[in-house]
Amino acid sequence: MAVKKSRNIFGDETMSMTLAISTALMTTLFVVIGGVTSLPESDDTQAHSNVETHLEQTATTETPAPEHKDDTQLAESTDSHLTTQAVTPEKPATPVVTPTPVEPTPIAPRPGANRYAENMRLLLPALEFEARFPEGSSDEPAYRFIMEKISAYRDRLRHDSAEAKKDFESRDIAFHPWSVDIIFREIQRSGNIVSAMGREYSYTGGAHPNLNWQGLIAEADTGESITLYDMFMPRVGLSPALAIAACEKIKDAKLERMGEATIDGDPIECGSSAMKDRIFNAETSLTASTTKDKFGGVMLMFAPYELGPYVEGPYTIVVSQAIFADDLRPEYRTLFSGDAIRPQTE
Repeated sequence: MAVKKSRNIFGDETMSMTLAISTALMTTLFVVIGGVTSLPESDDTQAHSNVETHLEQTATTETPAPEHKDDTQLAESTDSHLTTQAVTPEKPATPVVTPTPVEPTPIAPRPGANRYAENMRLLLPALEFEARFPEGSSDEPAYRFIMEKISAYRDRLRHDSAEAKKDFESRDIAFHPWSVDIIFREIQRSGNIVSAMGREYSYTGGAHPNLNWQGLIAEADTGESITLYDMFMPRVGLSPALAIAACEKIKDAKLERMGEATIDGDPIECGSSAMKDRIFNAETSLTASTTKDKFGGVMLMFAPYELGPYVEGPYTIVVSQAIFADDLRPEYRTLFSGDAIRPQTE
Protein backbone atom coordinates (compact mmCIF):
# COMPACT_ATOMS: atom_id res chain seq x y z
CA MET A 1 0.00 0.00 0.00
CA ALA A 2 1.34 3.14 -1.02
CA VAL A 3 2.20 5.55 1.71
CA LYS A 4 1.09 9.00 1.17
CA LYS A 5 3.68 11.56 1.97
CA SER A 6 2.66 13.95 4.55
CA ARG A 7 2.86 17.54 3.62
CA ASN A 8 4.48 18.84 6.71
CA ILE A 9 5.18 22.36 7.05
CA PHE A 10 8.79 21.28 7.56
CA GLY A 11 9.38 19.24 4.58
CA ASP A 12 12.81 18.18 3.41
CA GLU A 13 13.64 21.58 2.10
CA THR A 14 12.10 22.97 5.06
CA MET A 15 14.16 20.74 7.26
CA SER A 16 17.33 21.64 5.42
CA MET A 17 16.56 25.27 5.77
CA THR A 18 15.64 24.76 9.38
CA LEU A 19 18.94 23.07 10.12
CA ALA A 20 20.85 25.82 8.36
CA ILE A 21 19.03 28.48 10.26
CA SER A 22 19.49 26.65 13.52
CA THR A 23 23.17 26.30 12.92
CA ALA A 24 23.49 29.98 12.17
CA LEU A 25 21.55 30.92 15.24
CA MET A 26 23.68 28.73 17.49
CA THR A 27 26.83 30.20 16.07
CA THR A 28 25.58 33.69 16.66
CA LEU A 29 24.56 32.80 20.20
CA PHE A 30 28.01 31.51 21.05
CA VAL A 31 29.56 34.62 19.64
CA VAL A 32 27.30 36.80 21.69
CA ILE A 33 27.88 34.84 24.90
CA GLY A 34 31.61 34.83 24.39
CA GLY A 35 31.63 38.57 23.77
CA VAL A 36 29.89 39.41 27.03
CA THR A 37 33.00 38.71 29.03
CA SER A 38 35.05 41.16 27.02
CA LEU A 39 32.70 44.13 27.38
CA PRO A 40 34.10 47.19 29.47
CA GLU A 41 33.14 47.37 33.19
CA SER A 42 30.56 49.86 34.30
CA ASP A 43 31.47 52.84 36.61
CA ASP A 44 30.04 51.13 39.72
CA THR A 45 31.89 47.94 38.99
CA GLN A 46 35.12 49.85 38.39
CA ALA A 47 34.71 51.85 41.69
CA HIS A 48 34.03 48.65 43.61
CA SER A 49 37.09 47.10 42.08
CA ASN A 50 39.24 50.17 42.98
CA VAL A 51 38.10 50.09 46.64
CA GLU A 52 38.90 46.39 46.88
CA THR A 53 42.32 47.02 45.36
CA HIS A 54 43.01 49.89 47.87
CA LEU A 55 42.01 47.74 50.81
CA GLU A 56 44.25 44.97 49.61
CA GLN A 57 47.17 47.44 49.31
CA THR A 58 46.45 48.93 52.79
CA ALA A 59 46.36 45.49 54.31
CA THR A 60 49.73 44.66 52.83
CA THR A 61 51.38 48.03 53.85
CA GLU A 62 49.91 48.60 57.39
CA THR A 63 52.28 50.54 59.71
CA PRO A 64 53.55 48.27 62.47
CA ALA A 65 52.70 49.28 66.08
CA PRO A 66 55.54 51.15 67.88
CA GLU A 67 57.71 49.17 70.15
CA HIS A 68 57.22 49.68 73.91
CA LYS A 69 59.90 51.85 75.52
CA ASP A 70 61.00 51.47 79.09
CA ASP A 71 61.20 54.45 81.52
CA THR A 72 64.81 55.19 80.66
CA GLN A 73 64.04 55.37 76.96
CA LEU A 74 61.05 57.62 77.64
CA ALA A 75 63.13 59.96 79.75
CA GLU A 76 65.82 60.15 77.11
CA SER A 77 63.18 60.76 74.46
CA THR A 78 61.59 63.50 76.59
CA ASP A 79 64.93 65.17 77.28
CA SER A 80 65.80 65.02 73.63
CA HIS A 81 62.46 66.63 72.80
CA LEU A 82 62.88 69.40 75.36
CA THR A 83 66.31 70.31 74.07
CA THR A 84 64.75 71.16 70.75
CA GLN A 85 62.22 73.54 72.33
CA ALA A 86 62.85 77.30 72.66
CA VAL A 87 63.20 78.09 76.36
CA THR A 88 61.56 81.33 77.51
CA PRO A 89 63.84 83.02 80.06
CA GLU A 90 62.36 83.52 83.50
CA LYS A 91 61.34 87.06 84.49
CA PRO A 92 64.15 88.49 86.61
CA ALA A 93 63.33 89.04 90.24
CA THR A 94 62.49 92.62 91.22
CA PRO A 95 65.62 94.11 92.74
CA VAL A 96 65.46 95.23 96.34
CA VAL A 97 65.69 99.00 96.41
CA THR A 98 67.16 100.57 99.50
CA PRO A 99 65.26 103.77 100.27
CA THR A 100 67.31 106.88 99.80
CA PRO A 101 67.48 108.90 103.02
CA VAL A 102 65.25 111.93 102.78
CA GLU A 103 67.25 115.10 103.00
CA PRO A 104 65.84 118.39 104.23
CA THR A 105 64.62 120.63 101.46
CA PRO A 106 66.60 123.77 100.85
CA ILE A 107 65.67 126.67 103.07
CA ALA A 108 63.55 129.06 101.08
CA PRO A 109 60.85 131.59 101.84
CA ARG A 110 57.26 130.88 100.95
CA PRO A 111 55.80 132.75 97.97
CA GLY A 112 55.11 136.35 98.87
CA ALA A 113 57.12 136.13 102.09
CA ASN A 114 60.08 138.17 100.92
CA ARG A 115 60.33 139.87 104.30
CA TYR A 116 60.97 136.47 105.85
CA ALA A 117 63.96 135.19 103.93
CA GLU A 118 65.73 133.86 107.04
CA ASN A 119 63.92 130.55 106.97
CA MET A 120 64.56 127.24 108.68
CA ARG A 121 62.65 124.57 106.79
CA LEU A 122 62.44 120.78 106.90
CA LEU A 123 60.24 118.47 104.85
CA LEU A 124 60.61 114.94 106.22
CA PRO A 125 58.34 111.87 106.34
CA ALA A 126 57.73 112.44 110.04
CA LEU A 127 57.97 116.23 110.25
CA GLU A 128 57.17 119.36 108.29
CA PHE A 129 58.84 122.30 109.98
CA GLU A 130 59.20 125.92 109.02
CA ALA A 131 60.34 128.93 111.02
CA ARG A 132 60.40 132.35 109.36
CA PHE A 133 62.21 135.45 110.54
CA PRO A 134 62.44 139.00 109.19
CA GLU A 135 64.96 139.37 106.40
CA GLY A 136 68.47 139.91 107.72
CA SER A 137 67.73 138.43 111.15
CA SER A 138 70.82 136.22 111.09
CA ASP A 139 72.92 139.38 111.10
CA GLU A 140 70.97 140.97 113.95
CA PRO A 141 72.26 140.37 117.50
CA ALA A 142 68.72 140.91 118.82
CA TYR A 143 67.53 137.78 116.93
CA ARG A 144 70.61 135.64 117.47
CA PHE A 145 69.46 134.02 120.70
CA ILE A 146 65.93 133.30 119.53
CA MET A 147 67.18 131.85 116.22
CA GLU A 148 69.55 129.54 118.09
CA LYS A 149 66.68 128.52 120.34
CA ILE A 150 64.39 127.76 117.42
CA SER A 151 67.16 125.87 115.62
CA ALA A 152 67.66 123.63 118.65
CA TYR A 153 63.89 123.20 118.88
CA ARG A 154 63.77 122.12 115.22
CA ASP A 155 66.53 119.51 115.75
CA ARG A 156 64.76 118.11 118.79
CA LEU A 157 61.48 117.86 116.88
CA ARG A 158 63.27 116.12 114.03
CA HIS A 159 64.56 113.43 116.38
CA ASP A 160 61.37 113.10 118.41
CA SER A 161 59.08 112.86 115.37
CA ALA A 162 61.23 110.13 113.79
CA GLU A 163 61.13 108.14 117.06
CA ALA A 164 57.37 108.62 117.34
CA LYS A 165 56.90 107.39 113.76
CA LYS A 166 58.93 104.24 114.45
CA ASP A 167 56.98 103.58 117.64
CA PHE A 168 53.61 103.95 115.92
CA GLU A 169 54.61 101.74 113.00
CA SER A 170 55.94 99.02 115.34
CA ARG A 171 52.48 98.88 116.93
CA ASP A 172 50.73 99.02 113.54
CA ILE A 173 49.14 102.39 114.35
CA ALA A 174 48.68 105.08 111.71
CA PHE A 175 51.13 107.93 112.19
CA HIS A 176 50.24 111.47 111.17
CA PRO A 177 53.34 113.52 110.42
CA TRP A 178 54.04 116.34 112.81
CA SER A 179 53.83 119.90 111.54
CA VAL A 180 55.21 123.08 113.03
CA ASP A 181 54.85 126.56 111.54
CA ILE A 182 56.57 129.48 113.28
CA ILE A 183 56.76 133.09 112.23
CA PHE A 184 58.49 135.97 113.98
CA ARG A 185 57.38 139.49 113.16
CA GLU A 186 59.26 142.57 114.18
CA ILE A 187 56.85 144.99 115.83
CA GLN A 188 58.84 148.12 116.57
CA ARG A 189 62.28 149.60 117.26
CA SER A 190 62.89 152.50 119.55
CA GLY A 191 66.34 153.66 120.56
CA ASN A 192 68.48 150.57 121.08
CA ILE A 193 65.50 148.26 121.78
CA VAL A 194 63.90 145.83 119.35
CA SER A 195 60.49 144.30 120.00
CA ALA A 196 59.13 141.27 118.11
CA MET A 197 56.64 138.48 118.61
CA GLY A 198 56.56 134.88 117.50
CA ARG A 199 53.51 132.74 116.76
CA GLU A 200 53.67 128.94 116.52
CA TYR A 201 51.01 126.64 115.09
CA SER A 202 51.93 123.01 115.71
CA TYR A 203 50.58 119.49 115.61
CA THR A 204 52.71 116.89 117.35
CA GLY A 205 50.11 114.22 118.00
CA GLY A 206 47.15 114.36 120.30
CA ALA A 207 43.57 115.41 119.82
CA HIS A 208 44.17 118.83 118.28
CA PRO A 209 46.82 121.29 117.12
CA ASN A 210 48.33 123.85 119.47
CA LEU A 211 49.17 127.51 119.40
CA ASN A 212 51.99 129.16 121.32
CA TRP A 213 53.45 132.64 121.57
CA GLN A 214 56.98 133.88 122.00
CA GLY A 215 57.79 137.46 122.96
CA LEU A 216 61.09 139.14 122.15
CA ILE A 217 62.47 142.35 123.72
CA ALA A 218 66.21 142.79 123.30
CA GLU A 219 69.02 145.29 122.86
CA ALA A 220 69.70 145.80 119.17
CA ASP A 221 73.50 146.07 119.49
CA THR A 222 74.20 143.24 121.95
CA GLY A 223 71.14 141.01 121.62
CA GLU A 224 70.78 140.94 125.41
CA SER A 225 67.23 140.00 126.40
CA ILE A 226 65.13 142.49 128.41
CA THR A 227 62.19 141.57 130.65
CA LEU A 228 59.35 143.72 131.92
CA TYR A 229 60.87 143.48 135.40
CA ASP A 230 64.05 145.12 134.01
CA MET A 231 62.05 148.04 132.65
CA PHE A 232 60.28 149.08 135.87
CA MET A 233 61.79 150.97 138.78
CA PRO A 234 63.12 148.72 141.57
CA ARG A 235 60.89 150.21 144.28
CA VAL A 236 57.80 149.54 142.13
CA GLY A 237 58.68 146.15 140.74
CA LEU A 238 56.19 144.83 138.24
CA SER A 239 53.81 147.70 137.75
CA PRO A 240 50.58 147.29 139.78
CA ALA A 241 48.90 149.68 137.34
CA LEU A 242 49.83 147.43 134.44
CA ALA A 243 48.61 144.32 136.32
CA ILE A 244 45.20 145.83 137.18
CA ALA A 245 44.66 147.21 133.68
CA ALA A 246 45.59 143.86 132.10
CA CYS A 247 43.24 141.99 134.45
CA GLU A 248 40.31 144.23 133.58
CA LYS A 249 40.94 143.74 129.88
CA ILE A 250 41.02 139.95 130.41
CA LYS A 251 37.62 140.14 132.10
CA ASP A 252 36.23 142.18 129.20
CA ALA A 253 37.57 139.68 126.66
CA LYS A 254 36.13 136.77 128.65
CA LEU A 255 32.70 138.38 128.84
CA GLU A 256 32.72 139.08 125.11
CA ARG A 257 33.88 135.61 124.13
CA MET A 258 32.37 133.31 126.78
CA GLY A 259 29.71 135.42 128.47
CA GLU A 260 31.31 135.25 131.93
CA ALA A 261 34.46 136.60 133.56
CA THR A 262 35.80 133.35 135.03
CA ILE A 263 38.88 131.17 134.77
CA ASP A 264 38.19 127.44 135.17
CA GLY A 265 34.85 128.35 136.67
CA ASP A 266 36.24 130.73 139.29
CA PRO A 267 35.51 134.48 139.19
CA ILE A 268 38.52 136.59 138.20
CA GLU A 269 39.95 138.48 141.21
CA CYS A 270 42.11 141.30 139.84
CA GLY A 271 43.55 142.15 143.28
CA SER A 272 44.81 138.63 144.01
CA SER A 273 48.48 137.72 143.86
CA ALA A 274 47.54 134.57 141.94
CA MET A 275 46.01 136.64 139.17
CA LYS A 276 49.02 138.97 139.14
CA ASP A 277 51.35 135.97 138.76
CA ARG A 278 49.20 134.61 135.95
CA ILE A 279 49.39 137.94 134.11
CA PHE A 280 53.14 138.37 134.37
CA ASN A 281 53.81 134.77 133.35
CA ALA A 282 52.44 135.61 129.91
CA GLU A 283 54.69 136.12 126.89
CA THR A 284 55.25 139.86 126.41
CA SER A 285 56.32 142.28 123.71
CA LEU A 286 56.14 146.02 123.15
CA THR A 287 53.68 147.46 120.66
CA ALA A 288 54.13 150.08 118.00
CA SER A 289 52.80 153.56 118.64
CA THR A 290 50.87 156.26 116.97
CA THR A 291 54.05 158.26 117.57
CA LYS A 292 56.81 157.43 115.10
CA ASP A 293 59.74 155.35 116.38
CA LYS A 294 58.19 154.95 119.83
CA PHE A 295 56.60 152.14 121.77
CA GLY A 296 52.91 152.62 122.42
CA GLY A 297 52.30 149.96 125.08
CA VAL A 298 52.69 146.33 126.19
CA MET A 299 51.06 143.24 124.69
CA LEU A 300 50.48 140.19 126.90
CA MET A 301 49.97 136.88 124.99
CA PHE A 302 48.16 133.91 126.54
CA ALA A 303 48.12 130.54 124.78
CA PRO A 304 45.12 128.18 125.03
CA TYR A 305 44.69 126.64 128.50
CA GLU A 306 46.40 129.60 130.25
CA LEU A 307 43.15 131.48 130.87
CA GLY A 308 40.66 128.65 130.44
CA PRO A 309 39.92 125.47 128.49
CA TYR A 310 41.27 124.86 125.01
CA VAL A 311 37.98 125.71 123.34
CA GLU A 312 38.35 129.33 124.43
CA GLY A 313 41.46 129.71 122.35
CA PRO A 314 44.26 132.23 122.91
CA TYR A 315 44.02 135.73 124.30
CA THR A 316 46.13 138.78 123.44
CA ILE A 317 45.79 141.82 125.73
CA VAL A 318 47.17 145.27 124.88
CA VAL A 319 47.68 147.91 127.58
CA SER A 320 48.57 151.45 126.54
CA GLN A 321 51.80 152.98 127.88
CA ALA A 322 49.99 155.95 129.45
CA ILE A 323 48.70 153.60 132.20
CA PHE A 324 52.12 152.41 133.44
CA ALA A 325 54.58 155.04 132.08
CA ASP A 326 55.19 156.51 135.56
CA ASP A 327 56.45 153.13 136.79
CA LEU A 328 59.12 152.84 134.07
CA ARG A 329 62.78 153.49 134.63
CA PRO A 330 63.78 156.87 133.18
CA GLU A 331 66.00 155.35 130.45
CA TYR A 332 63.06 153.35 129.15
CA ARG A 333 60.36 155.93 129.74
CA THR A 334 61.73 158.07 126.92
CA LEU A 335 61.14 155.21 124.46
CA PHE A 336 57.37 155.27 125.01
CA SER A 337 54.82 157.71 123.70
CA GLY A 338 51.43 157.94 122.00
CA ASP A 339 48.74 155.26 121.85
CA ALA A 340 49.33 151.55 121.41
CA ILE A 341 48.75 149.90 118.03
CA ARG A 342 47.68 146.28 118.24
CA PRO A 343 50.13 144.08 116.30
CA GLN A 344 49.04 141.52 113.76
CA THR A 345 48.70 138.23 115.61
CA GLU A 346 47.45 135.85 112.90
